[in-house]
Amino acid sequence: LIVPHTGQVCINSQPVCGCGKDCSVLSANTPLFPWMTVRHNIMFALKQYNKQNAARQADDIIERLALGEFSHKYPAALSSGMTKQAMLARALAVPSKVLLLDEPLAEIDPKKRLFYKQRLLETVANRTSLLVTHDIDEAIKLADRIYLLDKEEHLICQSWQRASNMGSEGEDAYICLKEEILG
Repeated sequence: LIVPHTGQVCINSQPVCGCGKDCSVLSANTPLFPWMTVRHNIMFALKQYNKQNAARQADDIIERLALGEFSHKYPAALSSGMTKQAMLARALAVPSKVLLLDEPLAEIDPKKRLFYKQRLLETVANRTSLLVTHDIDEAIKLADRIYLLDKEEHLICQSWQRASNMGSEGEDAYICLKEEILG
């Protein structure tokens, strides 16, 4: 993680100094290991927490995220969308307290993206999560708070709190929030 120039990031009043077992990361810089299958990549991450149950837990996340068709494949045989799904499965499988997700649904085809939005909602409900996205609908659907960053200085220039009863894309509150963000 990049060390802040000023201020600090805290979780439960404790400063965050890097990624440990309490933090799971999905970014373009956390690729799959090319010599391992999708299943073994997920198992590798899980073995930090529970070596005895890693295989069963990997199979559970593979089933929950419908990855069975390519769980036995190596990364070189995957499309970019399949790779992103496997990376997301690995990040979500780990029982960390914090999820850092950089464009988690990018490159996933539109049909599967809806499925993964629902899986993410189920997963992030019980964890502290930071989601970076350029997709306004994704931000509104998945986030409690939305921050808009200034393009030049990468500082927060505006923020919104999403109502817990926001509803879906066609409802008035959703449309108003989206228009305000795009404003």
